[in-house]
Amino acid sequence: DYFSWDGTSWNKDFSIQGSSQGVLLGNSVALSSDGSILAVASYKHDNRRGKVAVYSWDGTSVSQIGTDIIGKSGGEQHGNDISLSSDGTILAVGAFYNADNDSLKGKVYTYKWDGSSWNKYSNDLVGANEDDRFGISVSLSSDASKIAVGAVYGDFAGSNSGYVNVYDIGEGETTGLATINGEAEGDQFGHQVSFSSDGKTLAVGAF
Repeated sequence: DYFSWDGTSWNKDFSIQGSSQGVLLGNSVALSSDGSILAVASYKHDNRRGKVAVYSWDGTSVSQIGTDIIGKSGGEQHGNDISLSSDGTILAVGAFYNADNDSLKGKVYTYKWDGSSWNKYSNDLVGANEDDRFGISVSLSSDASKIAVGAVYGDFAGSNSGYVNVYDIGEGETTGLATINGEAEGDQFGHQVSFSSDGKTLAVGAF
């Protein structure tokens, strides 16, 4: 459901329904800065392959922007978390059950809207080790020049201590800036991440 504030109360403008029972549409959502663009994930779509759809709201009607963005591999849960740039043209999508090479490292994809379709933006980001579940949380800075990604099962400071990686990203490129580790075994550091608009302040949840 999408709501707007009229100065007195919150009013529901529109609703988006899942394509079928059990897809869990709305498990993660993201808005552009002005609220006109909405991204919605259904991470159990097609036997947990997952998908994300992006919509535009003009104050009167809602329409989908492009086609559904479908997970690359079965079971990866594409869309377990998502983040939009301020202008809604760049989208980050976590797939924390991605099992390329049967590793369950986890992966994050980024996409850019070119006016007619969603296309790959930066290089894919992948967890450091087997079973990290990298991509359980993602957050873009306002201009999408930086991204933070959580991996709750990383073991750098003990079993399931977790970590967050921060990157510079751009068209077809990524540069690692920092790894921030959880402090102790079982912290599951990185369960949620949130960047400030300028990408210089980061909040991290330890579940």
